[in-house]
Amino acid sequence: MDLVCASSNTIGLIGSSYFIGWCCTILIVPWIADKFGRRWVYCAGMFITLCTTFTMFVTKSLSVVIAMNFLAGAANSGRLTVGFVYANEFLTPYWQMVFGTIYGFFDGFDTMIIVLYFDFVSKHYVYIASMCLILGSISVFSSLFVLNESPLW
Repeated sequence: MDLVCASSNTIGLIGSSYFIGWCCTILIVPWIADKFGRRWVYCAGMFITLCTTFTMFVTKSLSVVIAMNFLAGAANSGRLTVGFVYANEFLTPYWQMVFGTIYGFFDGFDTMIIVLYFDFVSKHYVYIASMCLILGSISVFSSLFVLNESPLW
């Protein structure tokens, strides 16, 4: 992507665009899920994330990566925020607490594993990105056929 010639502001925008996208949709997407149902908002967030991840995997354009990071962040409101509430609505109050704890643990644990992978195993992202694309594809397409609408909605 020719990052050697890119300005520091452009390089900073790669990571910041994700959070800008999330901030732009965090107020509206949960409201849409409350009004129209959580299943489709969650599935749409998962599908958009899968598409943006695949696009970033194959592109060589820095502008496309920044735009895809923005879209992935925007989809994060449906994927993580709505998805967490959606999953909790299938559980009893005790298991909601257990699920929240386990979810929080693995949310940080996977980031730690990726950092350790890049530090000690390999600097090449292709292997982890390929695995994430395969698992993400299985998750997206199985959720379309397996998940029911939230019982509380």
